[in-house]
Amino acid sequence: MKLANAIGRRWPVDRPLEYIHAPLASGEDPPPLDDSFYRPLARLQLPPQIRLVAGFLHENRTLEELRRILAIVESQVGKPVDVAASCGLGRRGVAAAGIVMRQSSALCATPVG
Repeated sequence: MKLANAIGRRWPVDRPLEYIHAPLASGEDPPPLDDSFYRPLARLQLPPQIRLVAGFLHENRTLEELRRILAIVESQVGKPVDVAASCGLGRRGVAAAGIVMRQSSALCATPVG
């Protein structure tokens, strides 16, 4: 979170910064289900206009697990966040990318909380 906070504080005022992506999983490893992993997000201090994109969608997590993670992340951040895959869709095959896209659609369609 130190890097994200530093970027938010030092970003040039004459250039737009709309969001910061925070990868919360790595490659083949799905995002953790342990609440304590997400506690550092409480120290995030972005200006209000900068959205956080939480990168935790993963083909090896169920939709219910992802809803739980989203709730934890939003609780720590203190506001709604956008969601994405941790490292994009490029590393995934077609089937796995399809799963992640469906997860994204389902999470965006269902209010959390």
